[in-house]
Amino acid sequence: MNGMSDELTEEESTHQTQGSGSIPPRRRDWLGSLVGLAVFLGGIALIVMVFRLAYDMYKVPPKVALKIEPGKPLDVATTVNALADIVVKIVFLLFMAGSGSMVANRGIYLYSKSRGRH
Repeated sequence: MNGMSDELTEEESTHQTQGSGSIPPRRRDWLGSLVGLAVFLGGIALIVMVFRLAYDMYKVPPKVALKIEPGKPLDVATTVNALADIVVKIVFLLFMAGSGSMVANRGIYLYSKSRGRH
């Protein structure tokens, strides 16, 4: 048992001497921080653009968006096509919002990595 404890102390001492001088402390990377911040702001800009486009769609009255004219008979084909266009726009807005959030998340990741944080 005594020989085993000597091996452990020798192994621990080698880890302590190797670990103390071989890994230099991480320094802040200014270029990486700026790139991370720019990517984050780009993602936020995409999200703001999505909100702006969604608000513009919200401001259009349903009768105008669905191309329903008062006093005239309802043209089902035109209304269904207009509704399909609205659904496609909403799907694209959702895709853009997801992309913007992923870009912003990547910017946060790049910024934190450049500052030496994991």
